[in-house]
Amino acid sequence: MDYNHLTKAILTNVGGEENILDVYHCITRLRFHLKDSSKVNEKEITDSEGIAGVQFKGSEFQVIIGNDVKNVYENFVSHMKGSGRQDGEVSTEKTNITTKLMDTLAGVFVPVLPAITAAGMVKSVLALLLAVRAISAESDIYQLFNIISDAAFYFLPFLLAVTSARKFKTNEFLALTTAGSLMYPTIITGAANGGGLHVFGITIPFINYSASIIPIVLSVWLLSKVYRFIDKRTPETVRLLIAPMLSLFIIVPISLGLLAPLGNYAGYYLAVFLTWIFAVSGPVAGLILGATIPLIVMTGMHYVVNPIVLQNLNQLGYDFIAPLFFLCNIAQAGATLAVFTKAKDKKLKSLALSTGISAIFGITEPAMYGVNIREKKPFFASLIAGGIGGFVATMFGVKVYAFVMPGVTGIPAYITQGGDNRNIVVILLSLLITFASSFGLTLILWKEKKKNTKEEPQTVLEEMKEEFVRSPIEGKIVPLTDVPDTIFSKQIVGPGVAIIPESREIRAPFDGQVTMISESKHAISLKSKGGIELLIHVGIDSAKLGGVGFEAAVHAGDDIRVGDKLLEVNLDYLKEKGVDMITPVVVTNASAFNRIELLGAGSKGNWETNIIAVL
Repeated sequence: MDYNHLTKAILTNVGGEENILDVYHCITRLRFHLKDSSKVNEKEITDSEGIAGVQFKGSEFQVIIGNDVKNVYENFVSHMKGSGRQDGEVSTEKTNITTKLMDTLAGVFVPVLPAITAAGMVKSVLALLLAVRAISAESDIYQLFNIISDAAFYFLPFLLAVTSARKFKTNEFLALTTAGSLMYPTIITGAANGGGLHVFGITIPFINYSASIIPIVLSVWLLSKVYRFIDKRTPETVRLLIAPMLSLFIIVPISLGLLAPLGNYAGYYLAVFLTWIFAVSGPVAGLILGATIPLIVMTGMHYVVNPIVLQNLNQLGYDFIAPLFFLCNIAQAGATLAVFTKAKDKKLKSLALSTGISAIFGITEPAMYGVNIREKKPFFASLIAGGIGGFVATMFGVKVYAFVMPGVTGIPAYITQGGDNRNIVVILLSLLITFASSFGLTLILWKEKKKNTKEEPQTVLEEMKEEFVRSPIEGKIVPLTDVPDTIFSKQIVGPGVAIIPESREIRAPFDGQVTMISESKHAISLKSKGGIELLIHVGIDSAKLGGVGFEAAVHAGDDIRVGDKLLEVNLDYLKEKGVDMITPVVVTNASAFNRIELLGAGSKGNWETNIIAVL
């Protein structure tokens, strides 16, 4: 892969470095927080070699790469003059609470995954060696490697203190000190006997916080607020002495007396609640979750699962949710490898083989986005197969005993110590059923799309119908070249026209559906019943207003009819704020059609005027 070429393609099509507030990566994706998401050219990025797909999740733009994401990220950052977001700089687009939660969980957990996954793999290998009697649990070599397998989990609060400090932008060493207070020997040894400290009439309970998650994350979050507040109000001459001391004086008692116990109890009762759900619902819960895990991954909410899995391993000694993710990955692999078996197109065949193998080892997003979702029916087959596998695994109570990658290398983590082989047999059977179901269903349901031959175009053209896009707003219609933004003027987003508004209301230009409204309400994407994907971008740099001056009359997912009110814009306010009101109206999937004809440039019209014809 040519990293330099790929980096330049991504950097150009996310609107340049000046449009990037922050960029980081998880296991498979580059994740961007951008100043203006409308500047993103999704098609150009998607068509670049090495890209499995792109998507927006809330205000975050994600570029799905796969196993090579770390190298791409390092190359990408090396091409940037700055390092992304600066302290105190925030996105101009508002984010909802769910998006913020997902972003926080990703920022806190992704950096520690190599450590806890490696530790889990060591524990998995030890379980295998014990099962085949290659070593003894009393041997020194077992004790040594058991230390390696337990260290990352036992001292997890220290690892999370560092990542939380980076995420919440506070001092890492104060965060580590806070974690040290939770893990101090007085607290840990006292937890075995109960009791606690009695200070100023308040009882600080002794609780073993090893392998805990929520307590330290909550504590560092509060530390970031308190330390920043004190630091800004302390004279510079004594800031180094006073601010850290006062922060710890405030944070440690609150953490030990309130936040950490609350976080500990919350984690414990969450584990109890989930255990109860699976005990009551049994296989039905496994079927539903097994079938919907890919949808959870697509929303980014799978980061919520990691703390739950770790909490179960800490509280119960095993987990029953992670096996469903393993089965889901095998379902994606089965569908993708079935495409490889059946496909005749060499490029698709090669992509399906490489991503299918990655999915077997636990990295599924390249397979899911690069093959299965694009081909549609393999994705549906994988959902069904994941549900079947989840039903079987939950019915027999499959458990995993270590935190491992949900791939074949983690199979030894399903070995039960003590000679009981039932659990490992059931997970292997569930994996076989899941793979066979996904592979077989894909072979039955999926057919490769035929490419148009030289003899076919006439037939295809005869079946195509002309569709018109009406003006979404009253005003003067001008060419896109008049737009003072190269993303539009050079038709990087797609062909279309621009309108200088004379009305406050943005109306539906055709019958169809709302596919996206930006958080700042300045841009809306629509899809017609005939398949036209249209972007209406009200004003240039209007995202900086954060939604002020805009009122949405519809939501993403709403069905619309031509003439329906979509947005109301306060033109006077936007002009007062210096916003150029020229409004591009562009077809973002022009390559899907034979011809795009611009009808309205140089004229004036209302929302009933046809401005674009699509054939």
